[in-house]
Amino acid sequence: MNITRINELLKNSELFNIAEKYISRGDGSKSPSFQEQYRKIFETATASEVYVPVLGMQGTGKSTLLNALLMDRTILPVDAQETNCVPTEIRKSPDGNFAIEICFLDNRPAVETTDPSILEQHVSNVHNPANQKGVSYAVVCHTHPLLDNRMVFVDLPGVLIT
Repeated sequence: MNITRINELLKNSELFNIAEKYISRGDGSKSPSFQEQYRKIFETATASEVYVPVLGMQGTGKSTLLNALLMDRTILPVDAQETNCVPTEIRKSPDGNFAIEICFLDNRPAVETTDPSILEQHVSNVHNPANQKGVSYAVVCHTHPLLDNRMVFVDLPGVLIT
């Protein structure tokens, strides 16, 4: 989100009046208003990107959700079983072209491709059980408008609840 738009939102007292009315602080404290808290957050924010991790139990549809939300076709591997063993970032394409980059834990050069099946070979537990291929993470560069404004979604491996 650009600075002008953030400043417009921070001046919108109606938005923050709704927040004050409906969002409970839980402890009844007289802490600064939501508007003041958010103003301080945005004034001090220095991150060039905002990461949105997608975390959940194995097989709950994290990749399916991200495919439906951000892609025009199935890019992230999906399966009825636990699928991904490697985090995958979905970020705005710097040049407007779809691209995939697979980065490794060691000094091997990254694999660059536009083929989702290559991504699946590296991040799917079916083709890379327990990450035997030593993949650190993957990056999918795409042009969806939700990726504008520094948003980076991260499809994380499923959490096993025992």
